[in-house]
Amino acid sequence: MGKAVKTERQHLAVLFAGNLHGLRMEKGISMKQAAADLGVARSTWCQWEQGTRLPPAFFLELLSEYFDVPSCRFLALHPAACFPPDVGIRSRRVNY
Repeated sequence: MGKAVKTERQHLAVLFAGNLHGLRMEKGISMKQAAADLGVARSTWCQWEQGTRLPPAFFLELLSEYFDVPSCRFLALHPAACFPPDVGIRSRRVNY
């Protein structure tokens, strides 16, 4: 793996870790409980929160449902940067 790719992956892992930890704390859920609820080993969850491992891509949807947030929330630099799917600019038809 090239150095740039490894650095990018590490950056994503740290970003994901912080967001996952923050959401878990915000919801008042223990690491042990979250891991059990989603059927993963506590050690795996711990690695996710430490930024040493990333979950498989499909798991983002499970985490999204579990925490009731859009999946982009786990990789957003700031929570406000990720909007729910139903929020956005609605186009209007203009007749000339």
